[in-house]
Amino acid sequence: MSGTSISGIELEEVFGSKSRIRVLKILINYGTVPLSYIRKNVNMNYRDLKNFLMRLKEAGIIKEYDIGGVKIYELNKENKRTKLLQEFFQKW
Repeated sequence: MSGTSISGIELEEVFGSKSRIRVLKILINYGTVPLSYIRKNVNMNYRDLKNFLMRLKEAGIIKEYDIGGVKIYELNKENKRTKLLQEFFQKW
């Protein structure tokens, strides 16, 4: 049985661990963040972090940029589900 999804990503996958929630908090609080900053501030191995960020990107929740070889992640503020996530975290 499938859980509820946000644009192709399961809610369980978004909220399934403290580390994933921390990634979302960082993105929501700072908006645009280099991968290196996320890695330093989240207790998650690199492969799992990259997979989670890729899923968020595929769901349209974040955008990814490569600036001079540095990966930058940014909330996609035009996505209505991203706005819902922001509201949820601001009220929590």
